[in-house]
Amino acid sequence: MTQSEYYYGVPFETWENLLYFDAIKKRVECAKKLYEELYQEQMNSKTELSFEKRKRLWKVEKALKDNQKLLNEKDGLV
Repeated sequence: MTQSEYYYGVPFETWENLLYFDAIKKRVECAKKLYEELYQEQMNSKTELSFEKRKRLWKVEKALKDNQKLLNEKDGLV
């Protein structure tokens, strides 16, 4: 699994030809979608998720927040 697939649920080619901030916006959208999917998986699981799955959920959330900070910085929201 590539880092792009791990953090955003999509292949790298998704943003390789996008402008910087367009790619950041797309990353935010993809990370939100993946986070929601992983979170629902956790909530619907009848057993406790493995540490690796929980760790991925945390890392996707961090990637989402980091990319959102970049967009906020661009828009002058600090």
